[in-house]
Amino acid sequence: MILSYKITVEELSKAGKNHKWERHFCENCGCFMWGHGFVTRYFQSIESYVYLKRYRCPKCTCVTTARPDEYWPVIRSSIRCIFNILKTRITTGVWPPSFPRQRGGHWLKRFVNHAKMSGDSWLRLNQSGAFTSGTHTPYNLNASGITTGSLYSDPGFGNIQAQGFIKPGQVVVGVACPALGAQGFDGATGAPAYCNNFGVWASSAGGKAWTTVIQCGGAIAGCPGGWTQYYQFGSPAGLSNCGTQTHTVCYKDF
Repeated sequence: MILSYKITVEELSKAGKNHKWERHFCENCGCFMWGHGFVTRYFQSIESYVYLKRYRCPKCTCVTTARPDEYWPVIRSSIRCIFNILKTRITTGVWPPSFPRQRGGHWLKRFVNHAKMSGDSWLRLNQSGAFTSGTHTPYNLNASGITTGSLYSDPGFGNIQAQGFIKPGQVVVGVACPALGAQGFDGATGAPAYCNNFGVWASSAGGKAWTTVIQCGGAIAGCPGGWTQYYQFGSPAGLSNCGTQTHTVCYKDF
């Protein structure tokens, strides 16, 4: 296993084996790991090798090697270097001067494979988890519709469909109410106003997530586990394709 460690290659080269490595707990079983010597590795930015700390779990015997977080396993070039090389190739159509085309071609092929690792019609970014922190863009991200979790469907233009609940930040997240227009929140309580088609609601001011349980006839449904009932109301027959509906509005604190 590889442990991404926030340290530069230059710092490791200077310190050698005298660097004070942090304690580490096993990612498999949570047990405190023992020191297990060092291994030597070469990186592109320096000529000589550096010492990387190894750990061994006394419980499950897992061995972990610490590695600078600016380098991927096995590859000697830094993530920043790879990014700049591929950016130049993709935007200009040519490799940088004096750069080995074979190495760049290998990087580009791996990048394309990571993006296309599926047998379906989805473009899957970071499917293999090679980018362990996730996927990030410093620029605007626009999508006609967004789903989360295991929901692989079209939520409709401009809609967000969440399998769980949406944690609010500095914005208010909601859905539009066809009958009432773009609906907001009750100024006093932060609760969503009346709407016939609740999705997932979240109020940044109140620190709560809002959702509803819609029951088509029969007994009134309760809130899911961990959620608190706010109020209930009914919709008359004819507003939906399942007759009279009851709505139980629920919230959850963050």
